[in-house]
Amino acid sequence: MAGTIVIRCWNWPPATRSSRPTRALKLNVKRGNLAKFEEGKIVPSQYRPFTRQWLYFDRVLNERVYQWPRITGRVIWVKTGAEWPFFALASGVICDRLPQGGSQCFPLSHLKDSALVQFRQHYSNDSITKEDVFHYLYGLLHHPDYRARYAANLKRELPRIPFAPDFAALAAAGRELAHLHVEYESLDPWPLEFVENKDVPYSERVTKMKLSADRLSLKVNESLTLAGIPAEAFEYRLGSRSALEWVVDQYQVKGESDPNREDDPGYIVRLAGQVVRVSVETARIVRALPSCR
Repeated sequence: MAGTIVIRCWNWPPATRSSRPTRALKLNVKRGNLAKFEEGKIVPSQYRPFTRQWLYFDRVLNERVYQWPRITGRVIWVKTGAEWPFFALASGVICDRLPQGGSQCFPLSHLKDSALVQFRQHYSNDSITKEDVFHYLYGLLHHPDYRARYAANLKRELPRIPFAPDFAALAAAGRELAHLHVEYESLDPWPLEFVENKDVPYSERVTKMKLSADRLSLKVNESLTLAGIPAEAFEYRLGSRSALEWVVDQYQVKGESDPNREDDPGYIVRLAGQVVRVSVETARIVRALPSCR
C-alpha cells in the first residue's frame, strides 16, 4: 500500500482531529522520552471503512495504543455509540477509534477458550474451532433480523450474541463476508463501463469524485465517468453511508492530503470497482442468511 505516512493528531486512535499535544505527550517531553524514527513502525491502518492509510505507530506519538501491539490476525471492528448507526467490519490491520462514540475491536486471537467450550456444548459439536466462532459472530452481526431485534441495545452497549439455529450456515456466510471485506484490494473490480470524455486528456487522477443523482454512475474527473453501478451496491451500508459512498468521501484531495498514488495511478478507480463488487456480493450473502431465531 503506497501513500503518505500518517501521524493522526498526537493521539491514535483519535477522538477528534485536534492538533494540540495530549497530556501523555507533554509528560514524555518533560521526562525526555524522545520519539525515534524506526521504519518498522510504519504500518497499514484502517482509518474509515475501505480506506487504508499508513500509520506511524509509536507509543510516544500515539497516546492510546490499547492492545494493538498484542493483536495478531483478523479483528471485527464494531462502531459503538448512538451517534452513528451500528456497523461491523472485519479487518486485518489497526483500526481507527472513530469519532462520535468510538469503536471497539474483537480479535480472533483473543477469543477465549471458555467461549469455544460454550459453543461446542450448545451445538453438541466438538469440531467447532475458534475461527468458526469468529466467522459465526461476523455473519450474525450482518443479519438484518439481528440488527432490528437488538437495535436499541446496539446504540448503547456491546453486541449480545444469541445461539442461532443454524451455526454452520452463519459461520460459512461470515467466512465469505470476512474474505470480501479484508481482501477487497485483491478482488477483480465490478465490470463498470468507462465513459471517456474525448475532449479532455484521459486521466484516473482524483480530486473529488461525485455520484450522479440516480447513483448509476460515478464521475471520477473531467475525463472519466464510471457507469453501470448496480442498485444493489448501495444495499451494503456501514453506519450512515454505503461502502462506495465511504470511498467517494474519503478519497479526495483535502489541503495537503492527496490520496492519489504515484506508483499506482489507477488505484482509486480500481478500488471503486472492487468496492462495488464487495457491496453486491455482501448484499447477496446477507439476503441468503438463515433465520437467527
